[in-house]
Amino acid sequence: MSVKTFLEKKNVKISAKVYFIDALGSMALGLFASLLIGTIFNTLGDKLGSEVLLEIADYCKKAAGPAMAVAIAYALKAPALVLFSCVAVGVAGNLLGGPVGVLVATIVGAEFGKVVSKETKVDIIVTPTVTIVCGVLTAMLVGPYINAFMTAFGEFIVTTTNMHPFVMGIIVSVCIGMALTLPISSAAICSVLQLTGLAGVTTTFRVEPGKVILTRAGKLSSQMVFQEGLSHDSLYQMAFGTLMLTVRAMRVFFDITPDGGTIDLVYE
Repeated sequence: MSVKTFLEKKNVKISAKVYFIDALGSMALGLFASLLIGTIFNTLGDKLGSEVLLEIADYCKKAAGPAMAVAIAYALKAPALVLFSCVAVGVAGNLLGGPVGVLVATIVGAEFGKVVSKETKVDIIVTPTVTIVCGVLTAMLVGPYINAFMTAFGEFIVTTTNMHPFVMGIIVSVCIGMALTLPISSAAICSVLQLTGLAGVTTTFRVEPGKVILTRAGKLSSQMVFQEGLSHDSLYQMAFGTLMLTVRAMRVFFDITPDGGTIDLVYE
């Protein structure tokens, strides 16, 4: 049996359409079913003052990597055991390389998993092992470089838009508009490019007993104090002037450990 025939038997189709249209479009469904629906729950939780919805939102956001990986594997028509094994690949891909890291790692893991699927008598061991090892190693090897490049590229777009808002606004709008007419997702593209945050601004948090202080420095300058039940005035300095802001925190929660943590603020 030739390699081509074997790959066809295993439903492995090395194709730009499969990897960058079908997989990317399906990846958006995983993104919607985790991160984006979590954002909706978070907003509802803030507005309704529901701790349950806020906790659900947190779980949804943490599941973004695995959800995208399973959606990608589904688009690649992966067998069940390969599909489930991609959960671990999604965790590594998202942590090390962001959404593109998930895409690349899952494609590699799923395709190698499909190749060995049901080829041995210990398939329940071999298939998950090959899928996870190939996918996670890919995330470890290329994930940090992918993440650095995509973050820099996204920051370049944001910075250029700030410098030339009219021209870049047209270009970005046209590109995203074209994406809406194609069988791929504009949401996935924006997530891939990490088009979030403030370019040229460094944001830091300082946590004190019962209080969180947010400081921004760079193109924007401000310091906001969040203390539950209290209002604080602050100056928000921008290139075209200074605004006086009053922030009243209704909920201040934080859980900080040496490895990171969570800060949850509800304010108006």
